[in-house]
Amino acid sequence: MSEDGEISYLVHIRHLRFMAQMLPDCSWWNPQTRTRDMRRVLEHEQIHFALIEIGARQLDRPAERLVRDLEITAPSRSQAEAAAQAHVEAIVELALVTLRERHARFDREAHKHPLPDYWQGVWWNHVQRELMAHGVDGVNASIDSP
Repeated sequence: MSEDGEISYLVHIRHLRFMAQMLPDCSWWNPQTRTRDMRRVLEHEQIHFALIEIGARQLDRPAERLVRDLEITAPSRSQAEAAAQAHVEAIVELALVTLRERHARFDREAHKHPLPDYWQGVWWNHVQRELMAHGVDGVNASIDSP
């Protein structure tokens, strides 16, 4: 209750965590892909997923600090919850801008460069190193050609 006798709601965010999720409908992966292109397509999609995982881990590391001192007070529970949700969504949206730029750069280099397989390999090695720096063993592209 506030000093003037009005009821107010206080929101604290605890245990904020981020995780990567790949949506198959947004993927280029297609079972109809020609066998000779499967490894390249799979590797390409795995790099995109690795970029998403890296982004989630970069957000997750400072997550507690981002909301530790956050106190939202509002005259109703729904307003307090909406304000807290808006705060978290603003953090995520800022991170997504950077993540989208990184995905776009990867696609440009992996598709429009005169040596797309070379640049995809460069990105593969780079995301493997980044994943290991975040404590992940990396990803493994293994498609056996019939």
